[in-house]
Amino acid sequence: MTELLQKAIERVQALPEDEQDRVARFMLDAAKAASEANGRGQEETQPIWEWMAEQAKNVPDEEWEKFPKDGAAEVDHYLYGTPKRNS
Repeated sequence: MTELLQKAIERVQALPEDEQDRVARFMLDAAKAASEANGRGQEETQPIWEWMAEQAKNVPDEEWEKFPKDGAAEVDHYLYGTPKRNS
């Protein structure tokens, strides 16, 4: 438990019981909303390789044919303009 949460609990415990219940309900509702928001975010997130595979399906074959066949072996050439190693 964090120090801040501990202080909050101590202050709530000093309140009359009806006020304790009101604050506790507020905290529970806030915690539920935060939990749901975190869960939704995780479900909507997908690994980058899955996203890339989905995007690749939308690229026409004629565009894929424009990619260099030696792209992996000559990545420095295509990214940075260095001389090709295997020409």
